[in-house]
Amino acid sequence: MIAAQHRILEVRKTPRKTDDSYRSTIAELPGLFTAGFTLSYLKGFLSTLATVELPPLLDNALLLAGLSFLILHLIANAQMLGKKIIPCFAVLVLMAACYVLSSDSSPFFACLVFFCAISLTNVRPLIKLWFWMTCLLVAFNSLVYGLQVVAGSAEVFYRFEGGLSTVRFGMGFVHPNMAGAFLFWLCGCGLYLRYGKQTILDYVVVEAVAIFVIVVVDSRTSGYLTSALPFVFCMQSRWHLFTGSRAIRFVLGLLPVALFLVTFALAGPLYNADIGESFTGRPWLWPRESRTYFVWPRVPGRSSDWFWRLYMGCNNVG
Repeated sequence: MIAAQHRILEVRKTPRKTDDSYRSTIAELPGLFTAGFTLSYLKGFLSTLATVELPPLLDNALLLAGLSFLILHLIANAQMLGKKIIPCFAVLVLMAACYVLSSDSSPFFACLVFFCAISLTNVRPLIKLWFWMTCLLVAFNSLVYGLQVVAGSAEVFYRFEGGLSTVRFGMGFVHPNMAGAFLFWLCGCGLYLRYGKQTILDYVVVEAVAIFVIVVVDSRTSGYLTSALPFVFCMQSRWHLFTGSRAIRFVLGLLPVALFLVTFALAGPLYNADIGESFTGRPWLWPRESRTYFVWPRVPGRSSDWFWRLYMGCNNVG
């Protein structure tokens, strides 16, 4: 009896083993992948700022170097994809065509990073790399914007609603909603990296950021989503709602694609005045301004011109 109690005490004193992935570091990432992701992401992030404008030559050099490193990493680890190499290659060719037509490298970069990540045994270091890079870049951008506020040269935005105007601070980004989105992503990523070790202080910090986004940045959607993050992580920690079954994981994986397709349809073929009113006029602005801001800008005489004729119901858009 005494021996049994002694063994129980020894088991209780033994520290719990933790998953090795939680102790992973950024240094575990392959060199080619790290260089490619860092350069490409840096180029993409700087393009969202109103405080920094890169010379075209440097901007293109960052993009070319970053994508080249990622492609070299993918080629060197092609065997990791196995039979998936053919569909992956097909998707990359399609995204490359989109890049040529639109001059927007984001879809190609996102797909390339996704396929490269398949060759990684642990994606946690990649998430850490994104988190700390974004933290440093947002902090630097906020510092520059703060100096502009002090100097009286900071750019501000206004929301006109109900006959009243509200000042919105973009925090150095091209639009306040972009600032709200980055703060939302950082909070979500931070809580993910702290999963299993979260304290009340983590939740207080996230809720403080949410209040800042709603009141100062005035990006309501991002602010409300940020405020919901602690509740979502608490539910996942307690009941495993989002990983409990394969069906739920499948639906969550398809959700971003479905939302994009719904938005694409509402802004074009299915658009009507009621939908425009429900979405505060945004879908009406999307088809109107799509020639400049959407994925495939319509340029007369270029091959992309056919897309807008099809998308807008075979009508002449200009």
